[in-house]
Amino acid sequence: MSVLYFDCAGGAAGDMILAALIGAGASRERLIDGIEKLNIGAHAVIRETAKSGIRALSVAIETDDHHHAEDSHGHHSHRGLGAIMKMINDAALPDTVKENACAVFKRIAEAEAHVHGIPVEQIHFHEVGAIDSIADIVGAAILIDALKPSRILCSPVPSGHGEIKTQHGVLPNPAPATVEILRNMPTYRRDVAGELVTPTAAAIFAHYAGLFSMNVTGAVKAVGYGAGTKTFTGVSGLLRALIIDDNGNETVTARVLECNIDDMTPEALSHVLGVLMKNGADDAWLTPIVMKKGRPAYTLSMLTMRDDYSVFSDIMLRETTTLGLRIQPVDKVMLPREMKDVATEYGTVRVKIASAGGHLKMKPEFDDVQRIADERGVPFHRVYEAVIRAWKR
Repeated sequence: MSVLYFDCAGGAAGDMILAALIGAGASRERLIDGIEKLNIGAHAVIRETAKSGIRALSVAIETDDHHHAEDSHGHHSHRGLGAIMKMINDAALPDTVKENACAVFKRIAEAEAHVHGIPVEQIHFHEVGAIDSIADIVGAAILIDALKPSRILCSPVPSGHGEIKTQHGVLPNPAPATVEILRNMPTYRRDVAGELVTPTAAAIFAHYAGLFSMNVTGAVKAVGYGAGTKTFTGVSGLLRALIIDDNGNETVTARVLECNIDDMTPEALSHVLGVLMKNGADDAWLTPIVMKKGRPAYTLSMLTMRDDYSVFSDIMLRETTTLGLRIQPVDKVMLPREMKDVATEYGTVRVKIASAGGHLKMKPEFDDVQRIADERGVPFHRVYEAVIRAWKR
């Protein structure tokens, strides 16, 4: 499986994404041709450069007339979401490119609408509505469509501090729209007084990336560096795109919610486990611990891959005596798996099959074994062993 991984420790902007993708092997000719097909007087110019001593590429979106991007007063053009989506849909581009580009703009519009407290239909883009940003978003859709990765991953997103100047005035950094776009996604703060990730880049990552993680396993097949136009002390100013062969293993972002409890019985905590699992937890468990002053206790833990985990935090706070929770992101590596039916003398049981290094792993589905054991009045272990025998045959 071919994985596209964005390493954005050095910051990210739309033009940096285009340059990094081309450096990683995407067709520069498709980008140039695709931007021309927008029919907005924009052209992609790709140059070799160096940033922080590293050979990289830069992409600039140039226009036939600078008034395409600015009005006579030097202000950025203001365009509504409908006008931008029509511009994209009217272009002679693949449907997948149009759909993804429009989805990125819709994500930005929804974030802006939430920040300003107005309907999406009333949103008019300022910086993002400029022709170069339209070309950046459409260009990213073109290049990703050309690479056709099986999955797209991204590192946690860095942010600076201080304030930034925008068409809305002076705003906290990162911009409110950027924060809204990256809601529920891992970010971290760097000691930089500047905008490290633009709303355009944030929206592209949020739309495409199936995981935000520092840990990606597999062999690197290609790498590209996209150079930014801004320079910040202590930051490379480079976005790195890697093409990785992960051998089919899937890495996903999950969260662990947990708390320590010393004043509930094991039976009561077992009930909480059941409530968590009934509401869709991927796993839930109890760990015996010894707390301060030698008090015996349990750690109640649960795992979820949902972005919105509030239902589980609500359950743990409501159903237990704890006054607080610990929540931390974790990486979950999963083998490719499939379900198959296995016929036994007691009935058909589903089994889960996975492959690791060419060796098959098989596990009977617990619920099926339990159901058949209850229906037939047979001990659980006999049904389980019958499944193993049938599988081996």
